[in-house]
Parts: sequence; structure tokens; C-alpha cells
Amino acid sequence: MPTDAQNCRACRVLRLLALAGYSAIILWLSLTPHPPQLSGDFIGWDKAQHAAAYGGLTWLGGRALELYLAPPVRAWLVATLFALLFGGLVELAQGAMTQVRFADPQDLLANAIGTVAIYAWARSRCREGKG
Repeated sequence: MPTDAQNCRACRVLRLLALAGYSAIILWLSLTPHPPQLSGDFIGWDKAQHAAAYGGLTWLGGRALELYLAPPVRAWLVATLFALLFGGLVELAQGAMTQVRFADPQDLLANAIGTVAIYAWARSRCREGKG
């Protein structure tokens, strides 16, 4: 039986807009010559920021796509694949389209770690019947 969110057109649109907006922010932060820097020992660590950003992208993607795809685990798989592909394309764009940024395989690995961590969490929730 569909949930209220699945029946709510505004919910569908808002989730897709959140995903698109978040993707645009990641793209801007990745391609801007001098992105804002966070301070702190852990939060300022570049690879943790990558993992968190792409974990967030996967989470938003999964939440949006679970309103369109069944079973829910399929939505989370598609969101994971989207985030991995997006991360790879952004890294390539950094190398090709900017003068001061460069493609970094370690960034790509950090992106993948955040993405796969969220997928593993979502998959476990789907198994428990909560997702």
C-alpha cells in the first residue's frame, strides 16, 4: 500500500529538487577555484568532506527514487550508481575544466566510501522492513 509520501506530488517534487540542488552545490564546490574551507581537525579533512558529501548525495537520491522505484532496495542501488558516476564525472571535470583543481583518485575513493556506506545502511533497513 502506498505511503502518504508516495501519494504526495509535492513530496516527489521537493525530493527531486533537493537532489538537484544538492548535486548543483557539489558541482559548484568541486569546480570553483577557491571553495570555502571548513576548520577543525576532522571536519576540515578533505577526504571526510568528500565521503560526507557523497553520502548525502546518495541519501537524497535514495529518498527521492524510492518514491518512483520498487522495491526500495532498487531505488537505493540506482542512487548509489548515480552518486558513483556523478563523483567520477566531477573528478574528470576538475581535471579538464579548471586551472587550479585536478582529478584526484583519492577523492574518488572517498566519494565511493561515503556512497557505499549509505547504500549498506539503506540495504540493511530494507532487509529489516524499515526502508
